Amino acid sequence: MLARKKTLLLLSAVAANCALTLGARADQTSFELKYYENWPGGKELAAHDYAAAIAVASSARSVKDPLIALIGSTNLCVAYTMTASFKEASKSCDTAVTLARQFDSPLTRSLSPDDAPSRTLSNRGVLRALRGDVAGAASDLRAAGKSIGASRLPARNLAHLETSPAYHDRVALTDSATD
Repeated sequence: MLARKKTLLLLSAVAANCALTLGARADQTSFELKYYENWPGGKELAAHDYAAAIAVASSARSVKDPLIALIGSTNLCVAYTMTASFKEASKSCDTAVTLARQFDSPLTRSLSPDDAPSRTLSNRGVLRALRGDVAGAASDLRAAGKSIGASRLPARNLAHLETSPAYHDRVALTDSATD
């Protein structure tokens, strides 16, 4: 069984350049990313060595075992997001979401981490928020919260998104367009 240790990285979007910072605990001013610590790239992420995490997790992503590929892609999603390599992060996050959905059935759920769909959608939602895709971020975070095995993480990330000025600007534009 996979280690269920839940380790979080915290992100804050600062100003328009989306500078990334780490925090020691979750609060309403941070997005949270979740990764697999006891798997390829996880120990490097825990040590904040993102270049090493990318190197290690990249080799895991290409493994034919879909579970290892899922974990490698998830850890790459986090590492690339933390380095603001958003193009690479987007590819890795999309791959992780696709792989997680393969395990999201009654027959295969026992083979993968319980919260894989929720984790991968939440991570991609954070990435989309940092890139300014408020609608995509909200969609991913809502779907993550409805996934089997979902933790409170997607709800916390969604709450943070919904308190951001970008979200309110987007909602205001959408609301006024429908009148």
